[in-house]
Formats: sequence, C-alpha cells, structure tokens
Amino acid sequence: MLQKLTFTDIGGAELVARQLQEAMQARYIVHEYSSASHCVSLSFGVAALIPGGSDSPLELFNAADQALYDAKRQERNRIVVRPIVKSPTVPR
Repeated sequence: MLQKLTFTDIGGAELVARQLQEAMQARYIVHEYSSASHCVSLSFGVAALIPGGSDSPLELFNAADQALYDAKRQERNRIVVRPIVKSPTVPR
C-alpha cells in the first residue's frame, strides 16, 4: 500500500514507519502458518522527493517500491529508506 505523507521529510516518514512497526509488534498477532516469523510483522520502503518542475510522481513511487523490495529481501520487519538525490541544476 502506498501512503503519501505530504509535507513530511524523509526522517518524519521513517519515524511514522517505525511507529507503525512498533504498534504491530506490541499487538503480537500470532502467525502460526508462516515460515518467516511466529507473529505478523511489517516491512516498509520509504522514499522522499522535494518536487521540481520535471519530477514525476512515478519516480517517487518507483523509489519507494524498490526500497520495499530491498526491505523484504533483507529479512522481515525491516525499514529501508531511499532518498532521491538530485544534482542541482545551474541556471544558464
């Protein structure tokens, strides 16, 4: 699920993900049929972009999606943060 946190920097987005993760851990919902974990866990892909004139929402979506896949590859219950860094352009 893609969640948009308008006017939130990448540190704030990571904090929201961590709070959600901790809330899920506190619930301790047993997942008896999982080979990965004995309880339900959450993994997050976090990305942030300060939009500019030529930036596409798809660029942000793709960065968050890639971060989520990276989190899932690393292990369960992970947060991977992927900032989108752009080189500043010099006006002519």
